[in-house]
This record gives sequence, structure tokens and C-alpha cells, in this order.
Amino acid sequence: MQRQKQWTLDAAGVPHFLCILSKKNHLLFACDKYGSIDLYQLDSNEPRITPRHLRQFELFPGNTTSPQPLIIETFTVYTPFIVVSAHLNDQADTSSIYFFDHRGLKQADTCLQNFPVRQLSADVSCKCLWGIDRHQHLVYYNQLPMNVQQIPNCIEHREDFIKFTRNFEPIRIAQNQTSIAIIERNSQRAQLFDKRTKKKIDEVENLLRSKGIFRLWNVL
Repeated sequence: MQRQKQWTLDAAGVPHFLCILSKKNHLLFACDKYGSIDLYQLDSNEPRITPRHLRQFELFPGNTTSPQPLIIETFTVYTPFIVVSAHLNDQADTSSIYFFDHRGLKQADTCLQNFPVRQLSADVSCKCLWGIDRHQHLVYYNQLPMNVQQIPNCIEHREDFIKFTRNFEPIRIAQNQTSIAIIERNSQRAQLFDKRTKKKIDEVENLLRSKGIFRLWNVL
């Protein structure tokens, strides 16, 4: 059975990140790599209805036209914050974490990191902020800050979850209430772990795909 397209949306930039925030009527955030966000409202009862555009805003005003723009590496949303990790175009070996409210207003001082953050994923069920340290092939987590005052201490202290060997480069995380899937950059194999025990549950690989290295986009 051929799938039919339900709807399409126009955005100010090329969306690199999509995040849905669960509410009575869900919110869809579409963010490009410079921090330009289009915000839409989804009908929770009827997903086939085209989302309604609410507003467009910039996390870093003027960044799109800057000669040395900040590039967003990862983007996640929860209540009450938008969280991004970004770096200058020529400084990809370090990163900075920024917190914004849902209207794009910066909420705390910039949190500088001396390693490249590959991905951040807010996990409300476990009250943690998952991250990938690209240099160490490591998945870690911070406590999830719930207000502005908690941000510095939460980001300063991290706990290692699992460290991989050099032949498995973690690039993306997908998670539900009990499990976390960690996806490898080149093969796109996914290893599944129990969040609380760290026990490996399964490993999934697409055996039908053609050989080679594929770019993995930021939609999970």
C-alpha cells in the first residue's frame, strides 16, 4: 500500500531539526542550522490536519548573515526550555550550550564545553539531559534543569552512561520511557540499552541497505 502525503509546511530556513512538545495541542518546532525557528501547532486529535503556523523567531538574531555564524549541532525542547549546542563555523572541536524559553529569549549564561557535543536529548521521564561526547565516543547525561537557577550546576556535573570502542561512533540518540537507542555514524547500527540498568537489550542493523557511508539527518 502506497503511503500518501498528508500535508506540507513552509519554513523560513531549511529545517535541520524537528521537535514536538506534547501539550493539549502539540507544538512542532522546526529549526535550521543557524537558529531560525518556525513554530507550529498540531491538532492532537486529528494529525491529518495541517499544522497551524504560530510564529517565527531567531535564537541568534543576525546569525544567518554573519560572516562567522554559530552553527547549531543539536536541538531539543522540553518544558520550560529550548536547549541547543552550537559552535563557530571554524571551531568544531568545542561547543557551547544555550538555554532559551519557548519564545527564543536566552535564559542563562552560556555553558562552555571543552568537547564537541554531538547531540542533546531532553528526557523528562528520567529527568536527565542525554548527550554525546564525540571525542570520547561516549554517551553521558546531566540532570535536567527545571528552572534558570538550576542550569549552571546541572550542566557542570555530568555522569557517563556508556563508552564505546573506536569502531562504534555514536551520532544520534532516540529514547522512550525505559530504553535508549544509540545510533552509529557509519553503519547506522542501533544499540538499545535499558536506561536504568545500562544493560544492552538488542542491536538493530539494516541488512538491506546498500554498502557505503550515508549521512544521517537530524530527524528521529
